[in-house]
Amino acid sequence: MESLKLKITLPIAAKTLYTAWLNSEQHTAFSGGEAIISNKLNETFTAWDGYITGKNLELVPHKKIVQSWRTAEFKADAPDSILELTFEEKNEKITLHLYHYNLQKGDAKKYTDGWKASYFEPMREYYK
Repeated sequence: MESLKLKITLPIAAKTLYTAWLNSEQHTAFSGGEAIISNKLNETFTAWDGYITGKNLELVPHKKIVQSWRTAEFKADAPDSILELTFEEKNEKITLHLYHYNLQKGDAKKYTDGWKASYFEPMREYYK
């Protein structure tokens, strides 16, 4: 199994990004791909027009989100990966720490590039 760690700092409050991540309209707006998501524990979600699916496993308001996570490219028998987001607020900015683990061998590089291109770059543009 493989894992990856990334972080991004944005000029917004932790509450803003936490709320947006778990809101269908706002997640769609900052990412650019349609999301159907909930801020409720154990609810399933889709993102990027159904390419990503998962479930909310742990929610600590404005601090932490843990989700099961898989894409349409996962083999049917592959276990879900786990996405852990922590929100660190300081000086009216947030640093989002993204830890994505339980990825299949060879997938960390692909998903590192995907997070940067499909989330971090659009988020930088959206929240500038």
